[in-house]
Amino acid sequence: MKRILGMSVAYIKKTDRVLLIACIALSFCSVILLAGILNTDYVALLRFDQRSFLVQCAAVGLGIIFAVSLSFIDYEILVKSWKFHYALCYLAVFATFFFGVGAEGRLEDKRWLSVPFVGATVQPTEFLKISFILTFAYHIYFVHKELNHPKNILLLFMHGAFPVLLIHLQGDDGTALSISIIFLCMLIICGLNWKYIVGIAAVAAAAIPVFWTYILQDFQKLRILALITSLDENNLSETAANQLREYMYQQQQARMAMGTGELFGKGVFSGDHVHVPEIHSDFIFSFLAESLGLAGALVFIVVMLTLCLRLLYNAIQCADIQGKAVFAGIFAMFAFPAVYNLGMCVSLFPVMGNPMPFLSYGGSSMLANFIALGTALSVYIHKKRMIR
Repeated sequence: MKRILGMSVAYIKKTDRVLLIACIALSFCSVILLAGILNTDYVALLRFDQRSFLVQCAAVGLGIIFAVSLSFIDYEILVKSWKFHYALCYLAVFATFFFGVGAEGRLEDKRWLSVPFVGATVQPTEFLKISFILTFAYHIYFVHKELNHPKNILLLFMHGAFPVLLIHLQGDDGTALSISIIFLCMLIICGLNWKYIVGIAAVAAAAIPVFWTYILQDFQKLRILALITSLDENNLSETAANQLREYMYQQQQARMAMGTGELFGKGVFSGDHVHVPEIHSDFIFSFLAESLGLAGALVFIVVMLTLCLRLLYNAIQCADIQGKAVFAGIFAMFAFPAVYNLGMCVSLFPVMGNPMPFLSYGGSSMLANFIALGTALSVYIHKKRMIR
């Protein structure tokens, strides 16, 4: 027992305690909040039950084990084994086009694969994010001395475009957008010339009409229009106003739930909560704010901000280019969906599948987040002397 305790203390001393504690605290908060959702009087309306809760608990437990175990492995081994995880992740994503299954209540959405003999499903794109970060970090390492050479920029953009286009074709635009942000963040932190950054911004702005006309589906356009026109509902026809309310219902309910939480909330297990569709996943922050109030919401935001800023600090300070790229990618992997999810709950952004890291329900997402954490801890432990 003393030996185990001694090893634990030694590990805590050499690892990044801020990252480890923040992620474990957020995941424990997830379990508590989901237990509270099970206690609500509208749980039967959700795609969430006791089995789902146990899956989340198992994902948290396994995730912590995976994160700690991975941190002992030099991350360069993970990077150099890119052929294995790269092929495995892409094969799994391609398999969803032929053997994909829908999650409970979303049978038409074939993003998941069934796990034989277990009765569970896995979402391959969650793990593809980590594989992309590792392979792209390896790519940056090979060209970093001439990162801004046009040929290298072209190849890097081709590397980044492939998973984005593939996942868009799969229909998971939330993950496609996340990988786009990860790609850009890794390039910028690793030294992308400001001229390219300005050029990317200009091209993105010019491409908005193309995206609107040819890329976005009708329901996505309606979500955006509903958000823009919600302030001018009185000037709409009755039919248009009803359609607007239909598309804004989820976000209106989320705002109502957060408002009823007031300063200190109703309590997680009070059972008297506002019904918000998908409150266990994409809108779990609204349940947190309703249950714990403004005070609890601010504590959560501080913990999430601490996690993200710590990753960004490590990325900026790391002298090893591969480690810098990995830290940058994992920072974007956590920061972008966190910001978007918060904005979605308060109606700043349209509804899109971007779960809150370490908080929303989802076994694949939770495991992927902890694997990313383990990778970040591996960089910290094995390159600690190179983080100023």
